[in-house]
Amino acid sequence: MELVSKLVMQVFIYILLGFIMSRLVSKNLEKFVDIFINFAIYFLIPFFILSTIWAAPLSVLEATKIISVAFFVFVAGILMAQVWAYSRKIPFSKHCLSIIFMNSAYLAIPINTMLWGKQGAVYTIIFSAVISVFNYTAGVWWISKNKSIVEVLKLPFIYAVVAGIGLNILAIPIPEVILKSGNYVSYFTLPLMLALVGYSLKAIKPEVLLDAFFAGVLLRMLGGVLAGTFFVFVFDVTSPTMAGVCLMTASMPPAANNYILAQRYKAEVEFTSASIFLGTVFVLLTVPAISYFLAMFY
Repeated sequence: MELVSKLVMQVFIYILLGFIMSRLVSKNLEKFVDIFINFAIYFLIPFFILSTIWAAPLSVLEATKIISVAFFVFVAGILMAQVWAYSRKIPFSKHCLSIIFMNSAYLAIPINTMLWGKQGAVYTIIFSAVISVFNYTAGVWWISKNKSIVEVLKLPFIYAVVAGIGLNILAIPIPEVILKSGNYVSYFTLPLMLALVGYSLKAIKPEVLLDAFFAGVLLRMLGGVLAGTFFVFVFDVTSPTMAGVCLMTASMPPAANNYILAQRYKAEVEFTSASIFLGTVFVLLTVPAISYFLAMFY
């Protein structure tokens, strides 16, 4: 109950605020909200990621293991999406985003930071970098009529991760001003990530909820944690924090980025939004369950 209480007070309260904002904001203010969201996505969040990775203790071996687990969880997601499309007799591109791509950044980073501190945030950012690269390359390729992959070049998240890992490995000291600024930014960046999740829940239609439950909750979340568990053992991830981050991130609901891409490429917006909504609600059950599982084995 204590963990659920923390989730509600430290996570879901901000998601709820974001959802309320999406309902209350008038069309006249939507442009301002979009500008603010873009400022967060293109500056605040990348700066937080850069400063967090740069300042954190990190080894090449740890990064390699996390990257390996993330990649094979992504591959497992493709297989699940293929099975789902075949069983439903629909094109693979129709529901693939919600099954394959989890909310590895805006939701996983705050939750894993709450559970494992700054080291948990660093591990999550590395895992998320792998998923985000494929989300903005393969994901765009699958749903775009023009089959363009240039979106990845516009994603500062990736550059921040690469720069942070490079500066960390080269052992270049982080300037005090960046370290302090990163600490200050983290106080409102993590809540802002969660508010963005809530804001993305604004377009939901009841008729798609059943498919969203099976694809976005059972396949994405349950299938994700099973795949994560398997590959954590395959790659001998023995660190409790690293294993916890891998399993928790693999179990996250469909990504908020899926909503952005679905809007941009006119691809099943209602289904995507419903998947994000249901999956986010089920986090209240999955996070305590995975935490209990981890406590048994680590």
